[in-house]
Amino acid sequence: MKITVDIEDFYYDSQDETLENALKSHITSTVVQRIWEKIQEQVEKEIQNKVHEVVTNGMSKKLNQKISKIVRSEKIKSSEYKSQEMLTMEEYVREQFQKQSGYNTIQEVVVKLAKRFSIELKERTDLMFASQIVAKMNDQGLLKDDVAKLLLS
Repeated sequence: MKITVDIEDFYYDSQDETLENALKSHITSTVVQRIWEKIQEQVEKEIQNKVHEVVTNGMSKKLNQKISKIVRSEKIKSSEYKSQEMLTMEEYVREQFQKQSGYNTIQEVVVKLAKRFSIELKERTDLMFASQIVAKMNDQGLLKDDVAKLLLS
């Protein structure tokens, strides 16, 4: 622990005490004050860490319990505008999957995924076919070695 005492803060104006004793007293009180400040900072930091840990763990447990309870048993409001109907989570999920309106119905999502998958497969097949053609042409000596390497990489 490093403690610095500024002598500039020291003021001596006493007839009863010697300069040496006054200086010792000033240094002692300054060192004690700084030590207490450092101890107080460390204690406050430890308290904050402990409180943060307890609060975080407690909140996490409570939130998980509440979410589990809502999912298992509670009902939620229907997504229909101005509807006051309360649905279980299972009914709500089923309603969302069965909706035929909105930007992303299940059918649209499946069609988009299928199209994307077929395009990707076609591109892979085209690339594989082109790679085989280049490899066969290279095997037959129709391409220079550098050209074949460039085309295959």
